[in-house]
Amino acid sequence: MSAVRKANDNIYLQTDVSVNSGNSGGALINKSGTILGIVSAKMIGIGTEGIDFAISAQDIFEDLMLKY
Repeated sequence: MSAVRKANDNIYLQTDVSVNSGNSGGALINKSGTILGIVSAKMIGIGTEGIDFAISAQDIFEDLMLKY
């Protein structure tokens, strides 16, 4: 994870991991195997390769009113 961004009142985790077409919806995990978030978007364009965003796992649990 390289940054935390806020857009339209939503918090996104910015990452520089390789995300290929069809990978959105996949888990973003750390080295320990903890889920940090779910990949939701990728920037595409000249000079933007490798900038991807995930919805925070904490936000997902809170929005769905799940307990962990």
